[in-house]
Amino acid sequence: MRIALDAMGGDNAPAVTVKGALEAAEDYDVEVILVGDEQTINGELTKHNAEKSNISIVHASEVVKVGEFPVAASKRKNTSIAKEAYKMLKGTHLNFVGNIEGKDIFNGDVDVVVCDGFTGNVSMKIVEGLAEALFSLLEKGEKATLIETIKRKFDYSEYGGAPLLGINGACIISHGRSSKNAIKNAIHLASEFVSLEVNHSIQEEIQRYGPFYRLRRGLAKD
Repeated sequence: MRIALDAMGGDNAPAVTVKGALEAAEDYDVEVILVGDEQTINGELTKHNAEKSNISIVHASEVVKVGEFPVAASKRKNTSIAKEAYKMLKGTHLNFVGNIEGKDIFNGDVDVVVCDGFTGNVSMKIVEGLAEALFSLLEKGEKATLIETIKRKFDYSEYGGAPLLGINGACIISHGRSSKNAIKNAIHLASEFVSLEVNHSIQEEIQRYGPFYRLRRGLAKD
């Protein structure tokens, strides 16, 4: 399976992205295509004496940066989006339990939490900061086995990133400060996303419930 990686993206790129790609190419059955400045990427590969057949480079000389202040983004959000999503989820066969509070994210009552992008981003940053603080405290006095167990459960790098839904393909968005372990796991996540045909499952559900949603929207407008 071929997976393209933005080798120049991230706070610590390309050193971390290249290292993560090399580890993924070593551990998983994937071919990683590093996209970015070829000379810079080759320089990083040389540092690791990398001569892998499943690592290649696609030169891209320009890097485009697009951003928006969180405050500005939040002002454009409309609670009607959340209300509409609630109605849609309520009408499916999913075991939808309804709205939850922030404290319910970790109590095990739900397996999946759905929210708008701004809220999700803030929530993840809070969790990441809390996890790092927890690791720091545990490392000062608790057993190493307990620390490793907690890290595997809460460390964002163990998951790699989150899939960008709504596109005809697989795209994993990773944290800007992702470590080599996070990059490695993001590549693994991308391969699993394709292998498990997640997009196909989503398309089937949209086709299954599409007429129902359109009917409800039509009735609401009338």
